[in-house]
Amino acid sequence: MITSNSFSVASKRLLIAGLVASSVFAMAIPSFAHAATYAYVNQSGEVSTVTADNPTLAMANAFKIDIHSGVMLLISQLDFGLVGDNIN
Repeated sequence: MITSNSFSVASKRLLIAGLVASSVFAMAIPSFAHAATYAYVNQSGEVSTVTADNPTLAMANAFKIDIHSGVMLLISQLDFGLVGDNIN
């Protein structure tokens, strides 16, 4: 009796694709693990938030950030109280 390989070619490809997807996902997790929330003032004068790994990325990713605004790291729940306030 001749026994064939227990995995077909399609099964092997599916297994490899799953391993590749798992490794890509595992490499992406550390970038989110260090992300923090930053507050900034947008062009309408409203305090908004952005999530980023550091202040430089927060400034770069802040949607419609005001030309005179910087970013502020939000640490505690009390800090989140100013989100949505108008600074005009």
